[in-house]
Amino acid sequence: MLGKLIKYEMKGSFRELLPLYAAIIGISALIRPMYMQNLGDAWVGITITVYAALLVAMFVISFLTVVRRFERTMLGPEGYLMHTLPVSASTHILSKLAVAFVIYLLSIIVSTLSFVVIAADNQFFRVFGEFWRYAMEALVAMFHQYTSFVLFELLYLTIFCALCGILLLYLALCIGHLFNRYRSFISVIVYVLSLSVIGRVGAFVSHLFDGWGLFGDEVIYNSAFGFYYNVSDLFAIPEMITQTLIALGLFFAVKYILENKLNLE
Repeated sequence: MLGKLIKYEMKGSFRELLPLYAAIIGISALIRPMYMQNLGDAWVGITITVYAALLVAMFVISFLTVVRRFERTMLGPEGYLMHTLPVSASTHILSKLAVAFVIYLLSIIVSTLSFVVIAADNQFFRVFGEFWRYAMEALVAMFHQYTSFVLFELLYLTIFCALCGILLLYLALCIGHLFNRYRSFISVIVYVLSLSVIGRVGAFVSHLFDGWGLFGDEVIYNSAFGFYYNVSDLFAIPEMITQTLIALGLFFAVKYILENKLNLE
């Protein structure tokens, strides 16, 4: 059932986004010959302005799509139908969370691909290849046999930070919906205050494990062996645990409101 819900969410979410993705890639293909030929007329400025506007529109619409889909299908008119399905609130949340993550990921991929379409030539790939090789050599020099583990930590943190951001947005919408008036305003206030609280929690964890992370004093002054050992064992483990617990807390808070406090009008 989760797969069917994800398929339904994908259809509803990408109706506006897919044409926008195509427009961004298309205008990138138009800009490329202008870039390659160093054209300096007004058309270049107009085209680049349109390209930049489309990029901004893509990220704004992606955010609004995530908000609208959850609000409409869980808290709004479609909620009557969705909540009558033989599906748990957890499954609903997971389906929307997965699609929202895909939306954000595709936005980053499309923007990166559009830049590559515009700027990529032999020199670009040569410089990028040299940069990538230097970056990998630097990581191996810093972390030795722990490089793969550190990369996994960074990927894990990136994914869970994104999931926490989406779940926090869902929780703010749910809390705002509990009120009869000023729901949007309350949701914004809850979101901002919750961001502040989560930020303080992260700062507390970083302070608690000060000196064990990547940028601590111990990392700078320790021997190479001590540096590798500290990074491999303690680099991001506290933050990974913190982000995981925050994500779980946000998930179950949204689940609780949907199951016990929801009041569809």
